[in-house]
Amino acid sequence: EISLGLVGSEMCIRDRSARASETLAFFNSEVARLAGELGNSEENIAAFKASNRSYLPGTMQPRLKELAGLRKQLSLRAARIAHLTGKQMTIAPEPVGLDLSTGQDLSPDNAILRNTDALIGEGSMKQGQIDLLLTRQNLTEARISEVETAIEQAARVEVELRSMERRFDHLQVMHREAVLKQSDAARGEKLEDTHQVCLLYTSPSPRDRG
Repeated sequence: EISLGLVGSEMCIRDRSARASETLAFFNSEVARLAGELGNSEENIAAFKASNRSYLPGTMQPRLKELAGLRKQLSLRAARIAHLTGKQMTIAPEPVGLDLSTGQDLSPDNAILRNTDALIGEGSMKQGQIDLLLTRQNLTEARISEVETAIEQAARVEVELRSMERRFDHLQVMHREAVLKQSDAARGEKLEDTHQVCLLYTSPSPRDRG
């Protein structure tokens, strides 16, 4: 009975020792796997930031500020254009006859010709201003389109980057937990090995068992 009890105890200790070794091997593998995934995740984040440097979260506020300024310019310039295009030029009535002091013909036909020349000169200047303002409006609108596209891209980049960073944080948590369990498993294996050694030294010899 004593012999059977000792054999059973030895088998139990060996089983526990084997399970402890298997557990440690599992967590060794798990720690290595998670460390590899962490490294890959970190590299992916770095590569993503490098390829999207112009659209990282820090670029959003300057672009929003620029967009607000551009829209203000567009509004002010549009008001100026409306003012210029909406201004009506009229021909004032001229006196009829000849100015005896200067000898200038003040007949209606001649007055119309003089005022037409003045209107052409003023109209040409005004049209030049309008054309310049319209050109600047087109450039501003094109820049607004570029900035809006960049803001949309920056928003997409921020969403994707946050997702990658959340995955990295989750992997870090899993890795820390695996390392702690690895340490526990290593202590457990060492303890079971100690029990096995103690059993070998304390077990009676075959002669004593007889």
